[in-house]
This record gives sequence, C-alpha cells and structure tokens, in this order.
Amino acid sequence: MSKWLSAKAVKRIEYTIPEHPLLHACCGDDRFGDFRVDIRPDVHPDLVADITKPLPFSNNSFAAAFADFPWTAAWKKNIAAAMKELLRVAPIVYTISPWTYGSSRCELTEVKVLWQPGICPALLFSRYVKKKEAGQP
Repeated sequence: MSKWLSAKAVKRIEYTIPEHPLLHACCGDDRFGDFRVDIRPDVHPDLVADITKPLPFSNNSFAAAFADFPWTAAWKKNIAAAMKELLRVAPIVYTISPWTYGSSRCELTEVKVLWQPGICPALLFSRYVKKKEAGQP
C-alpha cells in the first residue's frame, strides 16, 4: 500500500514578509520587493550589482532584505560577504534555501520548512535579525 502526501496551499514568500521597504537580492525573474538587485542584467533588476561587494545604499536603507542565494555548494563561500552586506543595508534578512547560513552578526529567529514530494531537500525560509553592536541603543 502506498501513502501519498497531500499538498497544502502555501502563501507566496513575498506575502509573508511584513517589513517594507524590502530589498530583493538575487531576484532573478521574481517581481517582488520594493527594490530588486541581481548580478545578471538580463533579468532587468533595478540595480545590477554583486551583493558580496558594497551596495550603493546607506546603512539601514531598507526595513528588510530577502535573498534567494544560489543553492550550489560553490556559492557557499560567498554567503558571509553577502550576509554582511545585506545586514548593513537592512536589520532583517530573509533567505530561502536548503540550509541555514548563520553569521556572528545576526540571530536566526524563525525557520519555516517547506517539503514537497519529489523535491529534495526541504526548503528553509529563514529570518535573521541583526545583533546590536556594542554602544548601540
């Protein structure tokens, strides 16, 4: 006898992020967020930029950032630099990936797991909040 998992309706990611303005990094063809950044000009982001390098925004220019980093093992070496820059421009960073990233600059405050039959591994929708630095209120 086979067991089948039933699929449940899932809210789209952009509807679960209450903070605005929202920076959408590594946006690809997705069309949400108040400002979109990607390294690929062919997806027509608002800004073509490498998020592992300084972005042309002041500190805390956005209420939150969302990133759908590449899920390849080779890109993992870029995560620390990307998270550092996103946490500079926004106090909250959301990611979606098959793993959590972690950083000494932030706390992981929430993880939602989406597992769908036929897709391995599970996807993690994670919320990171920037830690206050010494001397900050």
